[in-house]
Amino acid sequence: MDKKTAFLAIRELNERCLYVSSKWLSTQIHSVFQNQTQIKKVQEQQQDQDQEQEKEKEKEKEKKKEKEQGLEQEETITIQLTGEDLDPTFQLARNLFQLKEYKRCSHLLEGKTTKKSFFLHCYSRYILGEQQRDERIQQEGNLLGTLGKYKNKELLPLYNLITNYQKEKKEDLDPFCEYVYALVLVGLEKANEAIQSLTKSINKFPYNWSCWLELSDLLETPRELSLLNFGEEILNNSMYKMFLCYFLVGHSKYEKVFELCNKLNSKFNFGTNILSLQARASYLSGDFDTAEELYKKLHKIDPLSLEGMDVYSNILFVNRKKAELSHLAHNCLQFAKYRPQTCIIVGNYFSLRGEHEKAITYFQRTLKLQLTNSSAWILMGHEYIELKNFSAAIQAYRRGVELAPRDYRAWYGLGHVYELLQLPLFALYYFNKTVQLRPFDSRLWCALGNCHESLGQIQNAIKCYQRAEQNKDQKGYLPFKHLANLFETIGEIDTAAFYWQKTLSMIIQLGSDELLKIQPLYFLAEYYKNNYEITKAKKKCEELLDIPEISQKSKISAQTLYREILAIETESRSNTSKRLSLSPSSNSKFEH
Repeated sequence: MDKKTAFLAIRELNERCLYVSSKWLSTQIHSVFQNQTQIKKVQEQQQDQDQEQEKEKEKEKEKKKEKEQGLEQEETITIQLTGEDLDPTFQLARNLFQLKEYKRCSHLLEGKTTKKSFFLHCYSRYILGEQQRDERIQQEGNLLGTLGKYKNKELLPLYNLITNYQKEKKEDLDPFCEYVYALVLVGLEKANEAIQSLTKSINKFPYNWSCWLELSDLLETPRELSLLNFGEEILNNSMYKMFLCYFLVGHSKYEKVFELCNKLNSKFNFGTNILSLQARASYLSGDFDTAEELYKKLHKIDPLSLEGMDVYSNILFVNRKKAELSHLAHNCLQFAKYRPQTCIIVGNYFSLRGEHEKAITYFQRTLKLQLTNSSAWILMGHEYIELKNFSAAIQAYRRGVELAPRDYRAWYGLGHVYELLQLPLFALYYFNKTVQLRPFDSRLWCALGNCHESLGQIQNAIKCYQRAEQNKDQKGYLPFKHLANLFETIGEIDTAAFYWQKTLSMIIQLGSDELLKIQPLYFLAEYYKNNYEITKAKKKCEELLDIPEISQKSKISAQTLYREILAIETESRSNTSKRLSLSPSSNSKFEH
């Protein structure tokens, strides 16, 4: 992406009031051209300019006399205005759009057929419809109601308008009208047609980042992306590579994402955009420590930006870093109190403090500012679970699923609620969805296995826990513990002992609570006792009795088991002595 192309693209986006895409592309350009090499070039150019200015100063001295006599020459700036730049109606409409007066904007451009005017008329009507829909939901006070019954009333009229416009013009829509048409098709649940329109728009103008984001939401698998009709020029464009990173993050292809990000960083200094993708990929892959460091770096680069800070607050919440989360919330409240990201950050802070009602208040405030914020719905569902309000939690999670069907947290939340309500068949459906989205996450396989276990489906449960074990979660011993219990239940004692030993090793490795050792140690002591491995049995039993906080009941059981082991050991020694005394002496053949 060269500088001239990028600036022309930014101008096109600004002229059509596509400010989100314009901001994203401007951030890219700022990062690309602000590296050290560029700075050095600028410094060298500045030195050359300084030298030229000194030469010009001498020439200007000679002209001072003429200026004093009123012979100054006026400088004129020639601005070439063409097409709709000369249309005062379009200029007024664009200003109205910037001031969020969408109805006046669309009304002013009604009947206009030039490309920019027609686009802005359709786009302002679409946004107006979305705004009115959100207002109806807020007025009815039905945040947890069904989103499906609230529709954008402008969708069908816009669909007919754009279709007729295309027929009258007898030519393809321009890339920006294709984008609006795709938004309308998405609202009318015509996903395949929307994908085609977005593809056409991108092939004509690849710098509209909002267009790429819409496409990412519509594509369900990476295979669908490979089937799109993108030209060779698009496939080699840096915008496509950035989109590919973003798309693969949503489909859990994290290794590929890190590889692509490294390649992009080697070619372009993409700065905050690429860093944000790396941080999000680390967060979703479960590497919270790396994600936290990357988000810290992002916050240090641009401390007044809220991009990704809500995700950063989720990481601080998971890592239980109350001081850091408090500091982040305080800073964001100072300069952006009424932004959705700030409300989520503050909500997470109150949740970490255990003030769940206050947390819900802030998540609801987020939804008043941005009703389609899926993260706020999901986090609010978590808070309702803490308050045992399962009905509200289900409604919140369902809205989260509706807005972000690829976010596993909403599916997992629904499964967890139904598990708490002791409805394992319902929970099974939702946990199945989570493992489809994140097949590498051992926690989700454990949840699914627990569900099968509740239904008495032992073999299915074993398969789930074995999948969890294969994922090698470095922070968990639960798969081993569940497998040990299940194999013990079906009578495969040797296999159970193997998994109990693995459970014990993992607990020791992680430095977990000593009380967690009681069950595996007791089983292994008894297992070795029954197999007459007395030395190992005594060692396990002694380790069990050495646990300082062991309960009285467990201690009595352990002492009883230890006495049984000692009795077997004594009996074994006695039997050995008898056999030795009854056996003939090794030298008896020489005594006669």
